Amino acid sequence: MNPITLDVHLHVEDLGDVKTIACELAKFFQLGETIMTAISDFAASQAAFNTRMDTAISGLRDDIDALNAKIDELQNTSGGITPEDQMLLDDLQAQGDAMAVKLEALDNLTPPAVPAA
Repeated sequence: MNPITLDVHLHVEDLGDVKTIACELAKFFQLGETIMTAISDFAASQAAFNTRMDTAISGLRDDIDALNAKIDELQNTSGGITPEDQMLLDDLQAQGDAMAVKLEALDNLTPPAVPAA
């Protein structure tokens, strides 16, 4: 980021004007510090949010791997649908539903889009 340079040229009539200008400049610099603090606070908050998202995404990856393993197990069975096969199908359905709930919760964690200025 490039620094901002501010050149100010003033014609001062008396000492009261200097004090007023100094006071206003102090307020201006305090505002700048407040803005920078807000940016730092947001960056820290966003970093924590990103960590939460990464953890949630990793958890979903593990769920998908487990689901794929069950699908492979089901595909490798021979013959008709046994009670065990039906149990696998039911488990797959339940896992798919659970992943959908997690994805919806993950979507709810995402901050809304910033409105255009």
